[in-house]
Amino acid sequence: MMTITTACSGAKDAALEKVVEQINEQIKDQKMPGIVEMKLTFDDAYVVYNYTVDEEVSDMATIKEGADESKKNLYNTVVSQPSNKAFIDLIKTLDRGLKFDYKGNKSGEHVEIVFEKDEL
Repeated sequence: MMTITTACSGAKDAALEKVVEQINEQIKDQKMPGIVEMKLTFDDAYVVYNYTVDEEVSDMATIKEGADESKKNLYNTVVSQPSNKAFIDLIKTLDRGLKFDYKGNKSGEHVEIVFEKDEL
């Protein structure tokens, strides 16, 4: 039984890896104000949107202060969007949450906005 579970889990992770690759291909040329790099990754607990912040344009302290408001906005623009339903359902099926990780390009400071599985 353990082998079957592991095999299924591996297949689902392979599906997630493929989706992550497709999204990374789509966003590689997108530009966002104050963001120098965007990349989607995943680990055992989360699917992670990784943003490298241009600290000459955006202040990490301001991002940290606005994290609660940003979480509400991200829920409305990413999590609850019908166009993202299949992706969010895949994340939930894989028993993962969703994380937005902002890292300063000079300070290395991180600000994380996290959606646990039950928030998706």
